Amino acid sequence: MPLVVIICDGGGTFGFGNLRRSATLGAELKRRGYGVCVKAVSERARSLLPESPADQGEADLWLLDIPYNGDAWVAEGRRHNRPVVALDYEGNADPDLVISIFPRGTWHSDGASSRRHLVGLDYAIVEAAIVALSPAPPGQGVLVLIGGGDNQGLGECAALELNKRGCAVTLIEGPLAATTMPRLPPEIVRLSSPPDLARRMASCAWSVTGAGGAMLEMLCLGKPAHVLPRNPHEEALAQLVFQSGGVLGISLETLGLPDAAARKAVSAQARALVDGKGVGRIVDAVADLL
Repeated sequence: MPLVVIICDGGGTFGFGNLRRSATLGAELKRRGYGVCVKAVSERARSLLPESPADQGEADLWLLDIPYNGDAWVAEGRRHNRPVVALDYEGNADPDLVISIFPRGTWHSDGASSRRHLVGLDYAIVEAAIVALSPAPPGQGVLVLIGGGDNQGLGECAALELNKRGCAVTLIEGPLAATTMPRLPPEIVRLSSPPDLARRMASCAWSVTGAGGAMLEMLCLGKPAHVLPRNPHEEALAQLVFQSGGVLGISLETLGLPDAAARKAVSAQARALVDGKGVGRIVDAVADLL
């Protein structure tokens, strides 16, 4: 049984998304019958990593999911004569396969014919619990979910603005969220990493999210989302999806109350962009190297 070692990092300034998607990918590889060990690099990441497979043995393939330059890891894989796959690769080395949901401009291939780069929202990683609820029917209220690493208090600002406009708002905060407004109006439901998060996402009428994993999950559910990017990469992805008609709008400054027609149009396009099969496509690509 081949062993895939997933090397990931996150927490602090890097957010939580890489850790969640590494755990999701590890679970699917395990379900397919592979040995899997998900290894978090930093102590902070190890404390935040969701429950993941931890099989032992000599790796047959390394999969990198780290939000910074990964050249040293690729070089180490080469020294061990192991194929290396990288998600959203940042660096100048050449993994055997790079998989990205959009062109980030951070990987500079040498053009070697043996290297492959798979690009597109077809490779979006969405948790199985979300996929199982997709497509979700129309729901009630607004769910504000910026992501596990909302260290700018964007969720609080959005929840407060929507509350002023008379919306029923639920604010979901992850383990790295900053609390800049300890006392929000009592009408705002404020929750921290609730165990029924997938159900809450599927039952809202529309949402406000970051432009990372939470946005991709809402797209998969077919839920209209207004997005608040937190960094240049998220801004680029948000603009790509917005231009495809998959989100309602971008930024706090343009946050408004979408009418029923706008929500319906965005809902249909969102589901068309992310079908929930990205994890399976990645596993198929990894299998070709084993």
